[in-house]
Order: sequence, then C-alpha cells, then structure tokens
Amino acid sequence: MKFTISAVVLALAATSQVAAVVPIPVKECTQSYVVEPGTPGCAAFAAKFGVTFDDLLKWNTKLRPDCKNLDVGFPLCVSVTAGKCCLNENPKNVYVPMDGKPDQ
Repeated sequence: MKFTISAVVLALAATSQVAAVVPIPVKECTQSYVVEPGTPGCAAFAAKFGVTFDDLLKWNTKLRPDCKNLDVGFPLCVSVTAGKCCLNENPKNVYVPMDGKPDQ
C-alpha cells in the first residue's frame, strides 16, 4: 500500500514538473496571444492563426511537441513579422505586440 501511494505521488510530481515549463516567446516575436481557457490544441491553434505548428515550436522556446504546456494565462508567439497577424475573434483577448502595446 505504501509503495502504491509513493508511486502515485512520484508520478504526479513528475507530471507537474513537466507541465510547469511554460513556452517562452522568442525575442523576434511581434505578436503574441495570451492563452485562455478553451484554447484548442496546438495544431488547431496554429491553423486558427494561419501559421504552422513548426512555426509555433520555433517561435516559442520550450513549447513541447505534444503541446501539454500550452498554459492558460501565458503568452504564445503567433507572428515574427511586423503588422497584424490575425483577425481577433474574441475581443476579450487582445493580440499584444512584444513591445507591450495592444493593437487598437
């Protein structure tokens, strides 16, 4: 019984440590999106913004290939080119350039 509980605790600790590493947008990022509840998985997310999943991986260091660390409340880079990247389908979530000034 003690062994089973210990194994479960260790498994949970390992899982939380893996998920605790959040993606970091690259310094060249020009547009980011703050992940909110209900954000789709990485492939659907990339398609929504008109970029590839490989782009997301390049533009967000430490983003896991399985996307299990796409965490609510953290920014994800969606463009490294100047100008607006996407239509804002949700007015509550503003696309914020990395200079910190929201698009108007």
